[in-house]
Amino acid sequence: MSWHDGALPLASAAPGVLLVGNGPNRLSPGHSWAELLMNLQQAVGRRRSRRADGDKPFPLLYEELYLHGARQRQVPEETLISLIADHTRDMAPNPVHEQLLALNVAHVLTTNYDHTLE
Repeated sequence: MSWHDGALPLASAAPGVLLVGNGPNRLSPGHSWAELLMNLQQAVGRRRSRRADGDKPFPLLYEELYLHGARQRQVPEETLISLIADHTRDMAPNPVHEQLLALNVAHVLTTNYDHTLE
């Protein structure tokens, strides 16, 4: 079941909500978080900061990169969105995604930009 198609949860689903962050995606081979951040930084012409960008929440880092790109190089936000989509488009579910879905909860909420849980 996809939460994007407007379907109601299955009657057999357990009540409750499962909250999923980016942790399961980090286990998918070939889709490094560091690689995505490096590609975004290159797109906007920004060098890595002294503080490891991997320690920042993605929304904060994304806003920093977006603003840097818009101010310094006039990089449109669509470019960043396309890079994220390209990076996650072919990401296949891994065993952890399958285990999460096997919990059969009524609702799944995620902060991820991919569709591995669909």
